[in-house]
Amino acid sequence: MAGEMQGEIAKMKKLSYFCIISFIFIFSSSASAAQNRITEVDTKIEASWMNRVTAIALADSKVIFGTPFGIASLEDGKTPNLFKSFNGFVSSIEYFQKNFYVGSENGLYRFDGNKFSNIYVSSSIKDSFISSITQFNGNIYAGSWNG
Repeated sequence: MAGEMQGEIAKMKKLSYFCIISFIFIFSSSASAAQNRITEVDTKIEASWMNRVTAIALADSKVIFGTPFGIASLEDGKTPNLFKSFNGFVSSIEYFQKNFYVGSENGLYRFDGNKFSNIYVSSSIKDSFISSITQFNGNIYAGSWNG
């Protein structure tokens, strides 16, 4: 059991390093083009989210990343797009069984590509700051400041 868990941890570390390196490469090539497309109305919000990535997850050809203003996505060959904004700092994102699980200071959310909904795992996690999310043995785990 301990060896199996160590193997999973090593795999997660390798994947996170790969994600970060991939994201830096992808984001750096399209950031200047995206910056040019920001409208004057959205300048205050969107210009600042592009410089503050707080969490990242990879799935297929899509990169989902968290910002202090919500969730943004980056697909192959497209401009980064802030597609879900809410008043919550995004601290962690995990892709699991075709869903993105998003941890924020307002609780745990699930995004399936079309719908973004709050997940009430228990009353103690409902309004908690979710600091980390991971998957292990077919389950998703969320760590909060409440425990």
